[in-house]
Amino acid sequence: MAGRSKEKDTSINCNLQIAKLMCRYFAFCILHFAFCIFLLSCGTPYGIYHSVEKGQTLYGIARAYNVPTQEIVRINRFKEHVTLKEGDAVFIPGASREKMIDVTIEYKESVSPSASTVSKPQTASIPPRSEETSKTGKGRFLWPVNGKVISGFGMRNGEKHAGIDIKAEAGKPVMAADSGKVIYSGNGLNGYGNLIIIKHEGTFFTVYAHNKKNLASEGSLVEKGEEIAQVGDTGRATTPHLHFEIRKNKVTVDPTLYLP
Repeated sequence: MAGRSKEKDTSINCNLQIAKLMCRYFAFCILHFAFCIFLLSCGTPYGIYHSVEKGQTLYGIARAYNVPTQEIVRINRFKEHVTLKEGDAVFIPGASREKMIDVTIEYKESVSPSASTVSKPQTASIPPRSEETSKTGKGRFLWPVNGKVISGFGMRNGEKHAGIDIKAEAGKPVMAADSGKVIYSGNGLNGYGNLIIIKHEGTFFTVYAHNKKNLASEGSLVEKGEEIAQVGDTGRATTPHLHFEIRKNKVTVDPTLYLP
């Protein structure tokens, strides 16, 4: 009888322990639910924090996560022309995981150009390859494709357009604006579609986006005027055209200042 009584007491204690654990679990669930309701009532959005690395900018981060720059500025209560520092934490609404951002193809924040510096529509033409041009200024680079400039360098829809868009038929040859080494050939950057980046002598880089097909491979050496891609409408593009950028010290500059 004593043994049965002991077993009964042990069973009762186990049941009590289980009941306590279940009570704690349900209490935790209720508190967690209440906390979530509290966060929603405060307007706290779903997202993650991005840790800023050297060379990254607000515009580049916003483009990588496909979130409007002004939305990130608003939710983080940044000043209008904030300059991010390495190690800063930026809340990205709607993001589920932190992304790696390649600073070699990221925008560099700069002062917005005045109206006089925004390119006007013009016709691009490729001069003979044998033509000697300036090494630093006007004529430093060739036009990469024949066509009409349909969007110039500067502010567009409230955001910086870091290059020029040249309209051309799909499949038309895209030429290297200068000799150099292809440091990127792929479609891993959101919005750019098939993209090629070439590093040139000195501190210059050129960017060729929305290509139908990349012909130059990463790591290859190309000559000035050599065909490197075909015009297309991949990525964030509604019509066949070439998005072309020139970067000096990784800072985007108006390409028309360096073209013939």
